[in-house]
Amino acid sequence: TMAKKAKGNRVQVILECTLTESADVEIALCNAQGQLLKMYPKETQQAGYYRKEIKINGSIFERYVIRFIIDGQPAGEKIWSE
Repeated sequence: TMAKKAKGNRVQVILECTLTESADVEIALCNAQGQLLKMYPKETQQAGYYRKEIKINGSIFERYVIRFIIDGQPAGEKIWSE
């Protein structure tokens, strides 16, 4: 799941999921055209609840895509609009 909180032009996005087994988790932030804006470092996570907060400057773009990469494989994406 994802939730969003805005404070000025800064947006805090909270990403949550449950991992069925331990895995390396990476998050890629892209604009609507697919251009990579930021890659969040790989983190090895144990099975269970996973939560990550990322902060984004909301004035840079209106729409973005958050991609989840689990053990080096795409595992889903969400499109977010301001």
